[in-house]
Amino acid sequence: MTKLTVGLGGQQYDILIEPGLLGQVASAIRPYTTAGSPVAVVTDENVWGYYGQAFIASLQSAGITARPQVLPPGEQNKSLAGLAGLYDAFTEMKLRRNGLVVALGGGVIGDLAGFAAATYLRGIPYVQVPTSLLAQVDSSVGGKTAIDLAQGKNLVGSYYQPKLVLIDPDALLTLPVRELRCGMAEIIKYGAIRSRKLFDELDVPAAGISADNIQGNAPGTPSQACTSTNSDAILALGTEVSTVPRSLNVAALSTVIADCCSIKAGIVSRDERDEGERMLLNFGHTFGHAIEKAYDFERFNHGEAVAIGMVLAARIGQELGITPAAATEELCRLLGAHGLDTSCPCRPSSLLEILETDKKSSTSWIQMVLLRKIGDALIQPLSFDELGDIVRSVEGKWTR
Repeated sequence: MTKLTVGLGGQQYDILIEPGLLGQVASAIRPYTTAGSPVAVVTDENVWGYYGQAFIASLQSAGITARPQVLPPGEQNKSLAGLAGLYDAFTEMKLRRNGLVVALGGGVIGDLAGFAAATYLRGIPYVQVPTSLLAQVDSSVGGKTAIDLAQGKNLVGSYYQPKLVLIDPDALLTLPVRELRCGMAEIIKYGAIRSRKLFDELDVPAAGISADNIQGNAPGTPSQACTSTNSDAILALGTEVSTVPRSLNVAALSTVIADCCSIKAGIVSRDERDEGERMLLNFGHTFGHAIEKAYDFERFNHGEAVAIGMVLAARIGQELGITPAAATEELCRLLGAHGLDTSCPCRPSSLLEILETDKKSSTSWIQMVLLRKIGDALIQPLSFDELGDIVRSVEGKWTR
């Protein structure tokens, strides 16, 4: 078992990573439960279909009163209505401050359940049990909880740390290939901003793929330029993208997950509330969130939008003389080799209005994360006027 610690003084907590850990959740969470007090297990219909009944049964057999709250899948549940539904459920089950919320699912479930825990009765304990690759390497760690508004993504939220994060890479065996590739986008982000070593470990030769010749492909569809991808090597995926994978390289995945969690744990320990270094983790998210919102959270999954957002950020960095063209090319090639689209589906200038509602913006400027080189990023404040001028002057080169 790999054990990492997010060090926040008296609020520090552990991240445990081990194949098969789903079967050990009862013993792991017992210190955070109270006899007779219910545990609310928040999940979605997809995860429930694979793991839900066995998960609840394992808790109940250990004497833990577990009550499932099963939601429809999708970003649409990260809403005021979805939040109100959880409040009603918590009240009905008589959840008290000595109770516990367990978020069993991907990033949507983790964000929603975490924010419900943060605000119900002014805060009750919760545990993250992420089942998607994106959630395992990123969103389950660090205590960011939120819901979306009609105006934008994650506009209502809080910093509220879990008591524990339990990561079972075996849970990825049932994840659709498209979702696995979305997780790879966040993994590539970590390499791009902080670890040249990780970036290189994700890389494989892919002759003929570059920033100039990777064409826009449908979300979840591998770039046509490559016949063998990194994802095939690391995830042991086949070419079929609409079904769950038949196998996974769990050992390789466990190492990559631990590397990403280690990077994030260190950053969060030094900057819990996004006041400096933690902003680097938003690389690709500024335009990525805007793309998600522009398409009503239906066309692109989060990782797919972030992949496009990273490329846009790299190209903005190029225009400012900060990002070398070679770094943009490396980033595009690696994303394409992992089956991720790298071209913007719309004119980036059409996203500027959405960017003004971004959490990282003030009245006249926004914090952009740009690359100095692969493995080294910086936070660059840009006025909306300056950003708009850059985007409009070169966007013809960036779209399909």
